[in-house]
Amino acid sequence: MTCFSFRVLPAGLLVVSGMLLVACGNSDEVQAQKALAKSLSSFVMPATSAPVPALSRAELAQFNTPMIVAEVPEKALRFYMAPVAENGAVVTWSTSNDITFSFRSDVLAATRGLAVDVIESSTPSARALLSGQSGQRSAGYLGATDQISKVSYDCSVTVVGPMMITVLEKQHLTTKVQESCVADGGKIVNEYWIEADGKVRKSKEFLSDDLGYAVIERIFDR
Repeated sequence: MTCFSFRVLPAGLLVVSGMLLVACGNSDEVQAQKALAKSLSSFVMPATSAPVPALSRAELAQFNTPMIVAEVPEKALRFYMAPVAENGAVVTWSTSNDITFSFRSDVLAATRGLAVDVIESSTPSARALLSGQSGQRSAGYLGATDQISKVSYDCSVTVVGPMMITVLEKQHLTTKVQESCVADGGKIVNEYWIEADGKVRKSKEFLSDDLGYAVIERIFDR
């Protein structure tokens, strides 16, 4: 497993964004910085506060770290996330309050800290999607009852074609891909904007029936 270390900025910017860039390691200094930043963030922006505000590219660049932003329109949520761990093809990104999204080969594979989490899943790779490869996927969802419900999907993939998109003030040339998946009693449609090297620059991916979809944009690369 690979850990990422980040420069911790003055508390003011951490508080404004509601975000803590998590550092790996056991040093007393790192742990103290994490505790201070998190306590300040919680004090100024408690759980009952207004949604995290949208920040500009220039504001986010000051963190000097890779970053994604994820929005959940159904619940009016916004998360700024930085990478905290890498294990093979899986990279995990985290917010200040320990909400995590894990991506396997650039496709969302697991979440933690949400009302309903994706605990386990089988997913296609971004390159397989870009090639138009159809297939199956599955997911296990964990909700308030602590029971895991498993769903298997049959999916078809459509390569829509080249598309220039703007991610927080910067343009990127991508290929749009649509993944339509059906299961007993339901259908989901995921969308991906994938660059030539297989990197997903933007996606709209299903979280759960309760939360709907997350729109995820990669602002700064790893």
